[in-house]
Amino acid sequence: MTDARRLPAALVLIGAVLIGIAWFLATRHGASFMPSYLADWLFWSALPFGALPVVMLIDLAGPGAGFALEPALRRLLVLTPVAAVLLVPILLRPADLFGWSMGHGFSTPFGKAWMAHGPFIARAIIYVVLWALLALIFFTPPAPSAIDRRRGIAAIGLFLYAVTITLAAADWAMAVEPAWFSAEYGILFAASQIAIAVSFAVLLAGAVWRTAAPEAAASFLLGATGIWLFTQFVQFLVIWSGDKPTEITWYLHRTGAGSLVAVWIALIAGVVVPVLLLMSWRLRRHPRVLPVAAVLIIVAQALGMLWLVTPSLRYHFVVSGMDVLEMAGIGGLMLGICLLFGPLPKPALQEVPRHAWR
Repeated sequence: MTDARRLPAALVLIGAVLIGIAWFLATRHGASFMPSYLADWLFWSALPFGALPVVMLIDLAGPGAGFALEPALRRLLVLTPVAAVLLVPILLRPADLFGWSMGHGFSTPFGKAWMAHGPFIARAIIYVVLWALLALIFFTPPAPSAIDRRRGIAAIGLFLYAVTITLAAADWAMAVEPAWFSAEYGILFAASQIAIAVSFAVLLAGAVWRTAAPEAAASFLLGATGIWLFTQFVQFLVIWSGDKPTEITWYLHRTGAGSLVAVWIALIAGVVVPVLLLMSWRLRRHPRVLPVAAVLIIVAQALGMLWLVTPSLRYHFVVSGMDVLEMAGIGGLMLGICLLFGPLPKPALQEVPRHAWR
């Protein structure tokens, strides 16, 4: 095995071992496995699922977009089947996560039929197969003769993605809280996944790609972070002003000391500091600023995904050892497999239009 493949292979092995340890602890000592697994899988599945709409937007814009992170984002699409395989435990054990599996939260005939085990699995297969087909199409840049056709496919793909990611967010994340609903949740979930994917693409791209056209990466990070923050605020405002017990309960599960600390860390590390860094024209072009902003956003979004999911199952927020163990395990698997495909191609810097994102 070459030196270039030893680290990815080691990451895959370590990730598999850590997941095995987590499963052993859960079955042997009664530890809670599935709440951590769901939140951590939702975070890491953002690598392919969050990269997909950005790549489609790039192809919709066409040549001249000047987005130097494009190769890194297309590389993240190879993780789509990995994310699909890691979804299987969630599909097989809904009783550990979702109240609908025990008859809670849905009283209408349509609701009971929609949130049942069979339709739940069928919808998940539809989402993943559709995203896998789109990932296969958009994994490579379009040939010059196929640019117009790719734009048409990208427009259709973005529409299908918007519909399916909204439904998937409800199925996989919002449904952990029985009888709770938020119209903004799909947008919030998609913005979080895009922010995670672009942040990892910044790190995966390397210094040469990042310095080619940092404005595009900064714009996407700022946009996704801004939409995520705005949607969080709107959701809170609508639900709290409505003063409905079934809706406010979601926030009551997130009002403890640990939750407040997590919120402030996510707000400062994931919003305030990155915005201050990336809003400056000179700072965003510094070779170290984009990676720092990306790491801060990744940490904040990991904490935020745990905050979105686990308090509904634990009735309070705490970062447990199982959360950390499974976060490292799933991350090791996905990052290792991504790196197994080798380095990104070197950029033709003279072809990158620096003016495109000014």
